[in-house]
Amino acid sequence: QAYKGQKIQIQIYTMVKESNDFGSEISAALKHAGLDPEDMRIMSTSGPVTGLFLTIGTNRRELAEAVAKALVNSKIAPSGPIAATLDEKNPDRLQLTVGFKP
Repeated sequence: QAYKGQKIQIQIYTMVKESNDFGSEISAALKHAGLDPEDMRIMSTSGPVTGLFLTIGTNRRELAEAVAKALVNSKIAPSGPIAATLDEKNPDRLQLTVGFKP
């Protein structure tokens, strides 16, 4: 409940129905957990994207770790760490990119 109402952007690749559905499931789960997901549906022109990736602003590390842990523990994400990059220019950014299920 410590993160209730906090925003997270979810970038969902929609080229294939499976990845669109997977992203929608993740968004619904995060909303059910009390977060405020903002879905951004995009088409990729560079080919399919697989798995989950986090882009984390310096002020959002704690929430990012909690989201990653919850996704792994719930078996939504594969075991092991979720790939992440730090966005030092946007300290309040937290974005989860969703591709095909791995």
